[in-house]
Amino acid sequence: MSTSLLAPINTLVEQSQHLLNLARAQDWHAFEMLLQQRQAAMKVLQDTDYLQAITKAGLDNDVKQMVKDIKTMNQQLTDLASRRQEEIASEIRQLQRADKAMGAYGQ
Repeated sequence: MSTSLLAPINTLVEQSQHLLNLARAQDWHAFEMLLQQRQAAMKVLQDTDYLQAITKAGLDNDVKQMVKDIKTMNQQLTDLASRRQEEIASEIRQLQRADKAMGAYGQ
């Protein structure tokens, strides 16, 4: 019973880990698709009946730890995205400098 009851949260943990792996690999297309799936699956955390069943089964601490793990992975995703944003900004600045240099030679 407890394994099947925790299955939706286990899926969220697995999806979060997979998202982290996709972000590290910079596979943004697959990342976006899985992110949408995970967002839809997150609705289970707002399902009052489900949460009451978790509590009734005495699994609150398990779920709290799993949610904590998901939050940790979300923070890692945020950090990766922030670093990637900085890298892209740097690449854009380099392209702009190259365009200016080519423009100067083209005149």
